[in-house]
Amino acid sequence: MRRVDMQVDVLEHANVATNLTMWATSAAAAMIYEYACTLDYEINNIWPRVFKSNIAKCYLLARYAGLVALAMSTTLSFRMSQGAETPELLCKGWFYYQASIIQLLTMVVDYHIMLRTYLIFEKRPIVLRVLRILGGCEFVSLIASAGIIFPKLQYSITCLNIKAHRGFLVYGICALFVHCIFCGLAVGRYYCLKPPYNQNRLMLISIRDIAVSSLVIAAILLVMVWDVSKRSDPTSNIAFHFLLSAYWVIAGRLVTNLHELDYEGDPFGVRATRGIQTDGDIETSDIELRSIDFMPVIDPEQGSDAVQGSSSGACPTPSDTTWNPTLEPADSMSMTIC
Repeated sequence: MRRVDMQVDVLEHANVATNLTMWATSAAAAMIYEYACTLDYEINNIWPRVFKSNIAKCYLLARYAGLVALAMSTTLSFRMSQGAETPELLCKGWFYYQASIIQLLTMVVDYHIMLRTYLIFEKRPIVLRVLRILGGCEFVSLIASAGIIFPKLQYSITCLNIKAHRGFLVYGICALFVHCIFCGLAVGRYYCLKPPYNQNRLMLISIRDIAVSSLVIAAILLVMVWDVSKRSDPTSNIAFHFLLSAYWVIAGRLVTNLHELDYEGDPFGVRATRGIQTDGDIETSDIELRSIDFMPVIDPEQGSDAVQGSSSGACPTPSDTTWNPTLEPADSMSMTIC
Protein backbone atom coordinates (compact mmCIF):
# COMPACT_ATOMS: atom_id res chain seq x y z
CA MET A 1 0.00 0.00 0.00
CA ARG A 2 1.53 3.28 -1.06
CA ARG A 3 0.45 6.83 -1.74
CA VAL A 4 1.08 8.57 -5.06
CA ASP A 5 1.98 12.16 -4.18
CA MET A 6 1.04 13.83 -7.45
CA GLN A 7 -1.23 16.83 -7.70
CA VAL A 8 -2.47 15.68 -11.10
CA ASP A 9 -4.12 12.69 -9.43
CA VAL A 10 -6.42 14.99 -7.50
CA LEU A 11 -7.45 16.79 -10.66
CA GLU A 12 -7.98 13.61 -12.66
CA HIS A 13 -10.21 12.08 -10.04
CA ALA A 14 -12.12 15.18 -9.00
CA ASN A 15 -15.30 14.02 -10.76
CA VAL A 16 -15.01 10.58 -9.21
CA ALA A 17 -14.59 12.13 -5.77
CA THR A 18 -17.71 14.25 -6.33
CA ASN A 19 -19.73 11.19 -7.34
CA LEU A 20 -18.31 9.30 -4.40
CA THR A 21 -19.48 12.05 -2.05
CA MET A 22 -22.97 11.92 -3.53
CA TRP A 23 -23.28 8.17 -3.17
CA ALA A 24 -21.70 8.17 0.29
CA THR A 25 -24.23 10.78 1.41
CA SER A 26 -27.08 8.70 -0.04
CA ALA A 27 -25.85 5.60 1.77
CA ALA A 28 -25.51 7.61 4.98
CA ALA A 29 -29.08 8.89 4.66
CA ALA A 30 -30.38 5.35 4.16
CA MET A 31 -28.45 4.03 7.17
CA ILE A 32 -29.54 6.90 9.40
CA TYR A 33 -33.17 6.36 8.40
CA GLU A 34 -32.85 2.64 9.15
CA TYR A 35 -31.24 3.44 12.50
CA ALA A 36 -34.10 5.77 13.42
CA CYS A 37 -36.70 3.16 12.44
CA THR A 38 -35.14 0.41 14.55
CA LEU A 39 -33.95 2.47 17.52
CA ASP A 40 -37.09 1.79 19.53
CA TYR A 41 -36.71 -1.95 18.96
CA GLU A 42 -33.06 -1.75 20.01
CA ILE A 43 -33.84 0.09 23.25
CA ASN A 44 -36.70 -2.22 24.25
CA ASN A 45 -35.38 -5.60 23.11
CA ILE A 46 -31.63 -5.51 22.48
CA TRP A 47 -30.09 -3.53 25.33
CA PRO A 48 -31.95 -5.39 28.12
CA ARG A 49 -30.47 -8.66 26.76
CA VAL A 50 -26.99 -7.47 25.89
CA PHE A 51 -25.34 -9.51 28.67
CA LYS A 52 -27.49 -12.60 28.12
CA SER A 53 -27.87 -13.02 24.38
CA ASN A 54 -25.20 -13.64 21.77
CA ILE A 55 -27.61 -12.34 19.15
CA ALA A 56 -27.84 -9.01 20.98
CA LYS A 57 -24.05 -8.74 21.25
CA CYS A 58 -23.56 -9.42 17.53
CA TYR A 59 -26.32 -6.96 16.68
CA LEU A 60 -24.79 -4.09 18.65
CA LEU A 61 -21.24 -4.83 17.49
CA ALA A 62 -22.22 -4.81 13.82
CA ARG A 63 -24.57 -1.87 14.23
CA TYR A 64 -22.17 0.59 15.84
CA ALA A 65 -19.05 -0.56 14.01
CA GLY A 66 -21.00 0.11 10.82
CA LEU A 67 -21.98 3.57 12.01
CA VAL A 68 -18.32 4.37 12.70
CA ALA A 69 -17.48 3.28 9.15
CA LEU A 70 -20.33 5.45 7.89
CA ALA A 71 -18.99 8.53 9.69
CA MET A 72 -15.44 7.94 8.45
CA SER A 73 -16.45 7.31 4.83
CA THR A 74 -18.72 10.35 4.69
CA THR A 75 -16.06 12.62 6.20
CA LEU A 76 -13.30 11.38 3.90
CA SER A 77 -15.52 11.59 0.81
CA PHE A 78 -16.20 15.28 1.51
CA ARG A 79 -12.46 15.88 1.93
CA MET A 80 -11.80 14.11 -1.38
CA SER A 81 -14.34 16.25 -3.22
CA GLN A 82 -12.69 19.40 -1.85
CA GLY A 83 -9.20 18.20 -2.81
CA ALA A 84 -7.95 18.34 0.77
CA GLU A 85 -4.85 16.31 1.53
CA THR A 86 -5.41 13.47 3.98
CA PRO A 87 -2.64 12.21 6.29
CA GLU A 88 -1.15 8.96 5.07
CA LEU A 89 -1.66 7.22 8.41
CA LEU A 90 -5.36 8.08 8.35
CA CYS A 91 -5.72 6.72 4.82
CA LYS A 92 -4.08 3.43 5.73
CA GLY A 93 -6.19 3.12 8.85
CA TRP A 94 -9.32 3.77 6.82
CA PHE A 95 -8.51 1.11 4.22
CA TYR A 96 -7.76 -1.46 6.91
CA TYR A 97 -10.99 -0.55 8.71
CA GLN A 98 -12.91 -0.99 5.44
CA ALA A 99 -11.65 -4.55 5.15
CA SER A 100 -12.36 -5.25 8.84
CA ILE A 101 -15.93 -3.92 8.83
CA ILE A 102 -16.83 -5.78 5.64
CA GLN A 103 -15.44 -8.97 7.17
CA LEU A 104 -17.39 -8.40 10.39
CA LEU A 105 -20.68 -7.67 8.63
CA THR A 106 -20.14 -10.61 6.28
CA MET A 107 -19.71 -12.97 9.22
CA VAL A 108 -22.80 -11.63 11.02
CA VAL A 109 -25.02 -11.79 7.94
CA ASP A 110 -23.79 -15.24 6.91
CA TYR A 111 -24.28 -16.48 10.48
CA HIS A 112 -27.97 -15.57 10.44
CA ILE A 113 -28.52 -16.79 6.87
CA MET A 114 -26.86 -20.14 7.58
CA LEU A 115 -28.85 -20.60 10.79
CA ARG A 116 -32.09 -20.08 8.89
CA THR A 117 -30.95 -22.39 6.10
CA TYR A 118 -30.08 -25.05 8.66
CA LEU A 119 -33.53 -24.68 10.21
CA ILE A 120 -35.60 -24.83 7.03
CA PHE A 121 -33.88 -28.11 6.14
CA GLU A 122 -34.80 -29.50 9.58
CA LYS A 123 -31.23 -29.52 10.94
CA ARG A 124 -30.01 -32.28 8.67
CA PRO A 125 -26.30 -33.08 9.23
CA ILE A 126 -25.49 -32.98 5.50
CA VAL A 127 -26.86 -29.42 5.31
CA LEU A 128 -24.69 -28.38 8.25
CA ARG A 129 -21.58 -29.77 6.52
CA VAL A 130 -22.40 -27.92 3.30
CA LEU A 131 -22.98 -24.66 5.20
CA ARG A 132 -19.65 -24.99 7.00
CA ILE A 133 -17.86 -25.50 3.69
CA LEU A 134 -19.57 -22.49 2.10
CA GLY A 135 -18.90 -20.25 5.10
CA GLY A 136 -15.28 -21.36 5.30
CA CYS A 137 -14.71 -20.73 1.59
CA GLU A 138 -16.14 -17.22 1.82
CA PHE A 139 -14.09 -16.38 4.92
CA VAL A 140 -10.84 -17.66 3.36
CA SER A 141 -11.55 -15.81 0.11
CA LEU A 142 -12.01 -12.54 2.01
CA ILE A 143 -8.69 -12.97 3.83
CA ALA A 144 -6.93 -13.93 0.59
CA SER A 145 -8.44 -11.00 -1.29
CA ALA A 146 -7.30 -8.54 1.37
CA GLY A 147 -3.82 -10.08 1.35
CA ILE A 148 -3.58 -9.61 -2.42
CA ILE A 149 -4.98 -6.09 -2.58
CA PHE A 150 -3.30 -4.27 0.32
CA PRO A 151 0.37 -4.72 -0.71
CA LYS A 152 -0.38 -3.27 -4.17
CA LEU A 153 -2.99 -0.67 -3.26
CA GLN A 154 -2.31 2.83 -4.59
CA TYR A 155 -4.16 5.93 -3.49
CA SER A 156 -3.93 9.66 -4.08
CA ILE A 157 -3.06 12.36 -1.57
CA THR A 158 -6.79 12.79 -0.95
CA CYS A 159 -7.08 9.11 0.08
CA LEU A 160 -8.92 8.15 -3.12
CA ASN A 161 -8.16 4.68 -4.42
CA ILE A 162 -6.50 5.27 -7.78
CA LYS A 163 -7.15 1.95 -9.47
CA ALA A 164 -9.47 -0.97 -8.94
CA HIS A 165 -7.40 -4.05 -8.11
CA ARG A 166 -8.43 -7.39 -9.58
CA GLY A 167 -7.60 -9.11 -6.32
CA PHE A 168 -11.13 -8.22 -5.24
CA LEU A 169 -12.40 -10.83 -7.70
CA VAL A 170 -11.22 -13.60 -5.35
CA TYR A 171 -13.69 -12.53 -2.68
CA GLY A 172 -16.30 -11.07 -5.02
CA ILE A 173 -16.79 -14.19 -7.14
CA CYS A 174 -16.69 -16.55 -4.15
CA ALA A 175 -19.19 -14.50 -2.12
CA LEU A 176 -21.42 -14.11 -5.18
CA PHE A 177 -21.38 -17.87 -5.71
CA VAL A 178 -22.13 -18.59 -2.04
CA HIS A 179 -25.08 -16.20 -1.84
CA CYS A 180 -26.51 -17.52 -5.10
CA ILE A 181 -26.44 -20.97 -3.50
CA PHE A 182 -28.20 -19.64 -0.39
CA CYS A 183 -30.87 -18.00 -2.53
CA GLY A 184 -31.29 -21.13 -4.63
CA LEU A 185 -31.64 -23.32 -1.54
CA ALA A 186 -34.31 -21.03 -0.10
CA VAL A 187 -36.31 -20.82 -3.34
CA GLY A 188 -36.00 -24.55 -3.94
CA ARG A 189 -37.10 -25.32 -0.40
CA TYR A 190 -40.12 -23.05 -0.79
CA TYR A 191 -41.36 -24.77 -3.93
CA CYS A 192 -40.75 -28.21 -2.42
CA LEU A 193 -42.80 -27.49 0.70
CA LYS A 194 -45.92 -29.58 1.16
CA PRO A 195 -48.75 -29.27 3.68
CA PRO A 196 -48.60 -28.51 6.53
CA TYR A 197 -45.04 -27.11 6.23
CA ASN A 198 -46.11 -24.58 3.62
CA GLN A 199 -48.35 -22.99 6.27
CA ASN A 200 -45.68 -22.80 8.95
CA ARG A 201 -45.09 -19.10 9.59
CA LEU A 202 -41.61 -19.63 11.01
CA MET A 203 -40.60 -21.62 7.93
CA LEU A 204 -41.94 -19.02 5.49
CA ILE A 205 -40.35 -16.04 7.25
CA SER A 206 -36.99 -17.84 7.40
CA ILE A 207 -37.15 -18.62 3.68
CA ARG A 208 -38.06 -15.03 2.90
CA ASP A 209 -35.13 -13.68 4.94
CA ILE A 210 -32.65 -16.01 3.23
CA ALA A 211 -33.87 -15.32 -0.30
CA VAL A 212 -34.17 -11.53 -0.04
CA SER A 213 -30.89 -11.02 1.84
CA SER A 214 -28.90 -13.27 -0.49
CA LEU A 215 -30.46 -11.75 -3.60
CA VAL A 216 -29.61 -8.17 -2.56
CA ILE A 217 -26.02 -9.04 -1.64
CA ALA A 218 -25.53 -11.07 -4.82
CA ALA A 219 -26.81 -8.18 -6.96
CA ILE A 220 -24.35 -5.70 -5.41
CA LEU A 221 -21.46 -8.15 -5.65
CA LEU A 222 -22.29 -8.78 -9.30
CA VAL A 223 -22.01 -5.06 -10.04
CA MET A 224 -18.71 -4.83 -8.14
CA VAL A 225 -17.24 -7.87 -9.91
CA TRP A 226 -18.22 -6.47 -13.30
CA ASP A 227 -16.82 -3.07 -12.37
CA VAL A 228 -13.46 -4.46 -11.29
CA SER A 229 -13.11 -6.86 -14.22
CA LYS A 230 -14.08 -4.38 -16.95
CA ARG A 231 -12.69 -1.07 -15.70
CA SER A 232 -9.40 0.26 -14.41
CA ASP A 233 -10.55 3.67 -13.17
CA PRO A 234 -11.45 4.43 -9.54
CA THR A 235 -15.24 4.20 -9.98
CA SER A 236 -15.18 1.01 -7.93
CA ASN A 237 -14.72 3.13 -4.81
CA ILE A 238 -18.43 3.91 -4.97
CA ALA A 239 -19.48 0.27 -4.72
CA PHE A 240 -18.03 -0.05 -1.22
CA HIS A 241 -20.69 2.28 0.17
CA PHE A 242 -23.45 0.18 -1.38
CA LEU A 243 -21.94 -3.00 0.03
CA LEU A 244 -21.44 -1.46 3.47
CA SER A 245 -24.98 -0.08 3.70
CA ALA A 246 -26.53 -3.30 2.33
CA TYR A 247 -24.64 -5.55 4.76
CA TRP A 248 -25.38 -3.17 7.64
CA VAL A 249 -29.13 -2.98 6.96
CA ILE A 250 -29.43 -6.73 6.35
CA ALA A 251 -27.46 -7.58 9.51
CA GLY A 252 -29.89 -5.48 11.54
CA ARG A 253 -33.05 -6.66 9.80
CA LEU A 254 -32.19 -10.32 10.20
CA VAL A 255 -32.35 -9.69 13.95
CA THR A 256 -35.35 -7.35 14.05
CA ASN A 257 -37.27 -9.76 11.81
CA LEU A 258 -37.20 -12.18 14.72
CA HIS A 259 -39.93 -9.98 16.16
CA GLU A 260 -42.21 -11.40 13.47
CA LEU A 261 -41.60 -14.82 15.01
CA ASP A 262 -42.92 -13.50 18.32
CA TYR A 263 -44.38 -16.34 20.35
CA GLU A 264 -46.04 -15.48 23.66
CA GLY A 265 -44.26 -12.15 23.83
CA ASP A 266 -40.65 -13.22 23.31
CA PRO A 267 -39.23 -11.20 20.39
CA PHE A 268 -36.10 -13.35 20.22
CA GLY A 269 -37.96 -16.39 18.94
CA VAL A 270 -39.92 -18.45 21.43
CA ARG A 271 -40.53 -18.51 25.15
CA ALA A 272 -39.08 -21.47 26.97
CA THR A 273 -41.56 -24.28 27.49
CA ARG A 274 -39.50 -25.40 30.45
CA GLY A 275 -38.02 -22.96 32.91
CA ILE A 276 -37.78 -21.70 36.45
CA GLN A 277 -41.10 -20.72 37.92
CA THR A 278 -40.97 -17.23 39.37
CA ASP A 279 -44.22 -15.66 40.56
CA GLY A 280 -46.25 -17.73 38.15
CA ASP A 281 -44.23 -16.73 35.09
CA ILE A 282 -41.73 -18.81 33.21
CA GLU A 283 -38.32 -17.25 33.24
CA THR A 284 -37.24 -16.45 29.69
CA SER A 285 -33.80 -17.81 28.90
CA ASP A 286 -31.55 -16.77 26.05
CA ILE A 287 -33.35 -18.36 23.13
CA GLU A 288 -31.06 -18.73 20.15
CA LEU A 289 -32.35 -19.48 16.68
CA ARG A 290 -30.46 -22.75 16.59
CA SER A 291 -32.74 -24.11 19.34
CA ILE A 292 -35.92 -23.66 17.31
CA ASP A 293 -37.51 -26.60 15.52
CA PHE A 294 -40.42 -26.93 13.16
CA MET A 295 -42.35 -29.44 15.24
CA PRO A 296 -46.13 -29.92 15.35
CA VAL A 297 -47.92 -29.07 18.58
CA ILE A 298 -51.26 -30.80 18.90
CA ASP A 299 -54.06 -28.48 19.92
CA PRO A 300 -55.67 -29.90 23.10
CA GLU A 301 -59.07 -28.58 22.00
CA GLN A 302 -59.06 -30.99 19.06
CA GLY A 303 -59.33 -33.91 21.45
CA SER A 304 -57.85 -37.37 21.28
CA ASP A 305 -58.69 -37.83 17.60
CA ALA A 306 -55.97 -35.40 16.59
CA VAL A 307 -53.45 -37.21 18.79
CA GLN A 308 -54.39 -40.60 17.37
CA GLY A 309 -54.19 -39.25 13.84
CA SER A 310 -50.67 -37.99 14.36
CA SER A 311 -49.45 -41.11 16.15
CA SER A 312 -50.75 -43.40 13.43
CA GLY A 313 -48.19 -42.06 11.00
CA ALA A 314 -50.63 -40.04 8.93
CA CYS A 315 -49.64 -36.59 7.90
CA PRO A 316 -51.22 -33.92 10.10
CA THR A 317 -53.42 -31.32 8.48
CA PRO A 318 -53.61 -27.62 9.29
CA SER A 319 -57.00 -28.14 10.89
CA ASP A 320 -55.60 -30.77 13.25
CA THR A 321 -52.46 -29.06 14.41
CA THR A 322 -51.21 -25.72 15.53
CA TRP A 323 -47.69 -25.16 14.25
CA ASN A 324 -45.40 -23.44 16.69
CA PRO A 325 -41.63 -23.55 17.16
CA THR A 326 -40.55 -25.54 20.20
CA LEU A 327 -37.32 -26.08 22.05
CA GLU A 328 -37.40 -29.86 21.77
CA PRO A 329 -34.58 -31.30 19.62
CA ALA A 330 -35.89 -32.70 16.38
CA ASP A 331 -34.78 -35.90 14.70
CA SER A 332 -35.37 -35.10 11.06
CA MET A 333 -35.23 -38.81 10.09
CA SER A 334 -38.18 -39.62 12.33
CA MET A 335 -40.37 -36.77 11.15
CA THR A 336 -43.07 -37.51 8.63
CA ILE A 337 -42.57 -35.29 5.60
CA CYS A 338 -45.86 -34.88 3.81
